[in-house]
Amino acid sequence: MGYAGGYNTRLGAQLQGRCLTARGRCGADLDLIRCRKRAPQPVDYGWVGDIEAVEVGALLPLLRAGICPVFSAITHDGQGQLLNTNADTIATQLAIALAPHFAVDLRYCLELPGVLVEVDQPESQLARLNQSDYRDLLRSGQIKGGITVMPASGHADHVVDLHLAAGAHAQTALDAGIKVARHC
Repeated sequence: MGYAGGYNTRLGAQLQGRCLTARGRCGADLDLIRCRKRAPQPVDYGWVGDIEAVEVGALLPLLRAGICPVFSAITHDGQGQLLNTNADTIATQLAIALAPHFAVDLRYCLELPGVLVEVDQPESQLARLNQSDYRDLLRSGQIKGGITVMPASGHADHVVDLHLAAGAHAQTALDAGIKVARHC
């Protein structure tokens, strides 16, 4: 994810500098992601959008041609209004929409190093976390806080490597059949 315009263009250029053909996109492009403006009650978030529909048909030829889309968090309401939408939500919903067409490896790239058994000890980072390990660590009390939103979903063959804030999004992706959701 990047910001529409300059940032995702620069990110695309950096990817191309690493021999990956990339193209900046936003949800308003080709009507890819349609949202509705979030209701102003109980809090008015301004021009924030909640996803109603994801149409990946226009992305399929690009992906099949080996082009990597670099998405910004800008979407639209279908009436000409641009909206700001949570980037983790966009990544999750795009992965779910693309899963019938491709093997999807969803990666959340965030500011913390990953799942930490001890929040203040970076060396306690877990490299991978499957459902069985998650349940064991939750029972022992080693996992607490934001990551507890990731309930055991019965996807024992799915691998989760995620950041605390991405827990709910990763679980949504796993529940929809995405085989891998990772933090990088």
